[in-house]
Amino acid sequence: MDFPTMNLPSASLLVVSLALSACSLVPSMSFTKGKDASVVYALGPREGFSSPLNGSLRLACPAFEFKGSQIALSSAHESELVKLAEEWKKDGKSRLLIAGYTPPDLPEDHARALSERRTLGLRQRLIELGIEGANIQTLGLGNDFSQTSPASHVALVYKQ
Repeated sequence: MDFPTMNLPSASLLVVSLALSACSLVPSMSFTKGKDASVVYALGPREGFSSPLNGSLRLACPAFEFKGSQIALSSAHESELVKLAEEWKKDGKSRLLIAGYTPPDLPEDHARALSERRTLGLRQRLIELGIEGANIQTLGLGNDFSQTSPASHVALVYKQ
């Protein structure tokens, strides 16, 4: 099947090409006022979960620390997860948000994937320990976080 071709005069092609290249010269627009404007990442409410930015979340246990690119859970992680699962079973209604962080020296894509894999590992173990999966939300932030968040290899579990 032959498609019709468009025969534009070379002058028209030149104009189009100049117009497109001029777009790169347009300065980028900034919506922040000053250098100290902080970035807010809205997690967006999901059914039954609210954004941790609203302040209703509190830490459920100490931070889960990881070394380097480690994703495997340690015996220290296991003991904290068992305690957390036992506490959840008493209530059975609380919701958990697991947020993973990495230091700023990692490439952004690697950092986000690493933090997400860690949070998913923690979530899976909590499900194995009896917490309903519908009550656990994960969020791998990597090193894409505000300046007040941890800047190390940790995962934090928040209780709602």
